[in-house]
Amino acid sequence: MAVPSHRSEIKIHVRELRKSFGAKEVLRGVDLDVRAGESLVILGGSGTGKSVLLKHLIGLLHPDAGKVEVDGVDLSTLDHAELIDFRRRYGMSFQEGALFDSMTVHDNIAFPLRRSRPKRSRREIDTRVADCLDLVGLEGQGPKMPSELSGGMRRRVGFARAIALEPDILLFDEPTTGLDPVMTAVIDDVILHLKESLGSTSVTITHDLNSAFRIADRIAMIHRGTILAIDEPEAFRSTEDPRIRQFLDGRAQGPLTDT
Repeated sequence: MAVPSHRSEIKIHVRELRKSFGAKEVLRGVDLDVRAGESLVILGGSGTGKSVLLKHLIGLLHPDAGKVEVDGVDLSTLDHAELIDFRRRYGMSFQEGALFDSMTVHDNIAFPLRRSRPKRSRREIDTRVADCLDLVGLEGQGPKMPSELSGGMRRRVGFARAIALEPDILLFDEPTTGLDPVMTAVIDDVILHLKESLGSTSVTITHDLNSAFRIADRIAMIHRGTILAIDEPEAFRSTEDPRIRQFLDGRAQGPLTDT
């Protein structure tokens, strides 16, 4: 799926990003550009830095060196209050949806709306929640509790909450892990629908190759803390790089993981 030329503007700009935890260097000089309006998928073996990179994109982690710029703003220059306000541009969905079990579906999605500035009326919140549920194909599910939903439906509720504040950047952390192929295809369709309907920029980390090739405009592979390659899906699939071929062909992953 080629990226249209009018979407060539850089939304997220990462340069020489480094991060260590104790003696372990996880990110070792990551360079990455994410184009406005594209769906970028990041692949990589366990422990190669995917989640650490994703947390830097939203400012949840501070780099040891290098920078992350979003719309030209270096996140490391923002103070705590400014960073919290800046994060309103993002919607992030975690593996299991990270829902509040004690709240209904409606209240889970309404949660960020009730905390937003300026304050919204109950009618505005109810309307926005209904719109979000409609976008993820869960019309009428607002009164239910998370425990009444399937795993795939909980993921979609997480998506609905992630888009409640109408973000222009969506981050998906392993959105199809643990789901069967049918529900994985549903989640893929929802991600594609959100991208097209919202015009947002999305970054997804996943181990699911089928899902990656379905939803990506471009695919990046992180290996030993750096970006090994980034390309459009068909070019990525046909690469002769033995490290990428090993990952794509499902052979033993030892050299592609960091312990």
